[in-house]
Amino acid sequence: MKNPSKFILPSLIVVIAAVIYFFYFSTFKGLGAFSDFDPYSHVQRDITVKVVQDQGIKNLYQTNQIMFYAEDRNGEQTPITVSKNFTRIIEQHNIITLTGHICNGSFQVADIKVD
Repeated sequence: MKNPSKFILPSLIVVIAAVIYFFYFSTFKGLGAFSDFDPYSHVQRDITVKVVQDQGIKNLYQTNQIMFYAEDRNGEQTPITVSKNFTRIIEQHNIITLTGHICNGSFQVADIKVD
């Protein structure tokens, strides 16, 4: 190994390729933030959140919905309302992706995905 400069350029290319792969093409995007949502917009958007299991799930008897709390990347806990059909998913998973919008201080969910 008299000429280590032969290894510097290929090593640099491999490092750059790895950084691009892990930061750009990675499937895990981390938790989202409720502050990114406009409370006056009813556009359905995705957000990945952590379910706050110790707050429990409350039945909203006047509707066919349940309410639970979720935490975003900033630590903000927000009430989430969703159809009772998603109860099992909420109970079994800590990280979920919600599709919906913010309305009157709570997040109204149209769909839930599990990554």
